[in-house]
Amino acid sequence: MSVRLPMFPLGTVLFPYAPLPLHIFEPRYRALARHCIAGDGEFGVVLIERGFEVGGGDTRFDTGTVAHLVEAAELPDGRWLITTLGTRRVRVTEWLPDDPYPLALVEDLPDLTVDGPGADLVARAEQAVRRALAYKAELEEPAVPATVALDEDPERRMFQLAAIAPLGPVDQQRLLEAAARTTCSHGWPSWPKTRRPCLRTGSPGNRKARLPRRSECPRPAWRRTPRTATRPTTA
Repeated sequence: MSVRLPMFPLGTVLFPYAPLPLHIFEPRYRALARHCIAGDGEFGVVLIERGFEVGGGDTRFDTGTVAHLVEAAELPDGRWLITTLGTRRVRVTEWLPDDPYPLALVEDLPDLTVDGPGADLVARAEQAVRRALAYKAELEEPAVPATVALDEDPERRMFQLAAIAPLGPVDQQRLLEAAARTTCSHGWPSWPKTRRPCLRTGSPGNRKARLPRRSECPRPAWRRTPRTATRPTTA
């Protein structure tokens, strides 16, 4: 059964059991924050397929995650700083007119279970992700520490692993959608063999989706200025 849910389209993918802090300054999303605080504290997060976070008029993917409000603080000028946690996956069945923020009818997707073969896939994927994060640290690029602790529960661990993997948003969206279609033992996450989280090397037209060997990632002679690793600052 579909239910009405406030929606927050973003340029990032939210996975279940992953945190998402937000800085809210656009008036329509200030209204969404007030609505959530007064209600059950939930809204949907979906990835923007085409367009931008600010201003509206975007095209969105239909599979997303429900965010639950954990902390919220309103600033003197009306902006909000909130912290949320992904809870469950949903699919949009119908987009409704913005009133004043995006709204949709959504249905919950079934929980994903990790069986014996799936647990092995998760373990192999975790090794690949942690190696990729270690390489990024060697290159002085912003990333989650390779030693980050994950939940012991296999289903939660799998989603948290997908959230920290050094993948672009489109690849993360594919993982989220694949998780919506199958159990872990039937192809998700199959990325240790087919689409490994990696540091992409070479020219844009000749990039290989694999973990580079150490010899392919020499430490740069020059010291690059670290970029600030932030979650999306959105309207």
